[in-house]
Amino acid sequence: MIILNKTNFYILIIFILVILSFTVFLNVSLIKDIEKDYKKLITQKQELYLFHKQIQEFESFKNNTGFYKANLEEIEKLFVDKETPIDFIQFLEKESQELGILIKISPITVMPKESDLWENLGFRINLTGSFPKCFVFLEKVQLSKWLSDVEKLEINRISERDISIHKLENFFEGDVFFSINLKVYTEEDK
Repeated sequence: MIILNKTNFYILIIFILVILSFTVFLNVSLIKDIEKDYKKLITQKQELYLFHKQIQEFESFKNNTGFYKANLEEIEKLFVDKETPIDFIQFLEKESQELGILIKISPITVMPKESDLWENLGFRINLTGSFPKCFVFLEKVQLSKWLSDVEKLEINRISERDISIHKLENFFEGDVFFSINLKVYTEEDK
């Protein structure tokens, strides 16, 4: 009887071990499934949060279209009209006249750069006058409402010979010839 009891005892121990290992395996599998579902839930909550945030941003954008429209109109004013840059040329002439410097404007071809986002027009602006006034003119152009970029700048001093050859009666020796190659951006995209 003792042998039978020992055998039963071993069978019972083996049975308990099998059940325990099955339970542990089942629990580990369940825990992994729960963890995976939890990660999915967190991801879905994040996506839902981002979706709600996008909806709020869209609503905010929709409610502020007047503000954005006004800003877009201001941005459009930064560009020179490609077909008729009259406003820009009149601006240049007005500024030179106010400063008392002689101006000559001619169109030039400016090679576009890869970094340029917009089409552009090129102008060579030749100024004759005192250096400080020519420099103020350049500053006014750069601070104007139009997007522009100085491509090349040359400054030469006027000599007595230049005054007599070019008939520059209102200018003095020591004034300068100021030559600017200017690139201005137009409203058409590249």
